[in-house]
Amino acid sequence: MVSLQQILASKDARQSLQRQLIQKYGKTVISFTVLAVGSNKQSSNSTFVGQVGVETIEQTFKDLIVFKQVDDDPTGFQSLFVVDLEEVAVKKLTTAIEENHKLGRLFDIDVIGKNFIPLSRESIGYAKRKCLLCDNPACECARAKVHSISQLNQQIENIISAYK
Repeated sequence: MVSLQQILASKDARQSLQRQLIQKYGKTVISFTVLAVGSNKQSSNSTFVGQVGVETIEQTFKDLIVFKQVDDDPTGFQSLFVVDLEEVAVKKLTTAIEENHKLGRLFDIDVIGKNFIPLSRESIGYAKRKCLLCDNPACECARAKVHSISQLNQQIENIISAYK
């Protein structure tokens, strides 16, 4: 179990590293995390989903990857990639992964451009991500706590079981 303070510190460290990577390489950064609800961010399921996600990103970008870092720690599975491809093209490819891969709904793939600003799904013509359990935008359901953690975790289990 991790605290909110630990999660926020991990997010801050990840954002700091993203900036450092952009400054060092001058290329597009992919930040990959695994959807994990509740205070237990590290599990065999999140590690499994994370490994599949990393393999998928590696297969998609192959020789364009100039840096990769993978961490599976108590605040959750996360990976950073630097790729030698224009940020809009990267966002289109990563959004296609999120939309089309059988585990894609459990992937959170952010693309950060050279200006240090993450690209939104809307900027390339996609709608906001939908909730795991209903058709509302996920951010609205999360903010309003519409669904219980147990409901969301059960749906995550269902998605993983269907994949295996």
